[in-house]
Amino acid sequence: HQQECIVTTPAQSIILDVQIALLDVSGTRWPATELVKYLHDGQRAIAQMRPDTTATVVTFTPAAAGARHTLPAAAASLIDIPRNAGVRKRAITKVDQVLLDATVRDWQGMAPAAEIQHFMHDLREPRAFLTYPPAATTAALELVYSAYPAATATASGPAAATVSGNIDLPDEWANPLLNYVLYRAYSKDAEFAGNAQLAASHLALFNNAAGIQLEASSTVAPQT
Repeated sequence: HQQECIVTTPAQSIILDVQIALLDVSGTRWPATELVKYLHDGQRAIAQMRPDTTATVVTFTPAAAGARHTLPAAAASLIDIPRNAGVRKRAITKVDQVLLDATVRDWQGMAPAAEIQHFMHDLREPRAFLTYPPAATTAALELVYSAYPAATATASGPAAATVSGNIDLPDEWANPLLNYVLYRAYSKDAEFAGNAQLAASHLALFNNAAGIQLEASSTVAPQT
């Protein structure tokens, strides 16, 4: 992803720590092939809770002229469209479509333009956005979106040593991911004494870490 973060934590190290905690280093009960799937699910869960963890900046050019546009295939959700990507780099502001519809009723029928002034985004349709004026195919926008985390390569065997590649989130999410994988692993055997409680404890640690990360990010974020 085109983001300023450190992504160097090997997936193998997380899977190994999980198997050590489960007293199953050989992967007899919890093979690495299964745990890697939990790891990927954990990354997707974090990306949904914290879209900024996979924030990606690209130059977007409309496939067709018009007011309505679809995000790139790699995008899970829109974060922002801060400016035009042309020479002037004119700022683009987010507006409420209801207000625009009320003041300029025929705006979606306006002639397409290369420079955009406003954008609209409805959370009920996360993969689409509107531009004012309608965008021409010559328009170029700076688009910030949350990308789907890349899947960790499937392990070739039950042991952690068969896992390759790094996680696709910043390194500070390694411990929350560890707790997520343990939560899923213990949930597999929740009928055994204590495992349901262990699963709940690790899920709570995962959710708590996500909340702490959000609070920390809010503390250092630029203030308006």
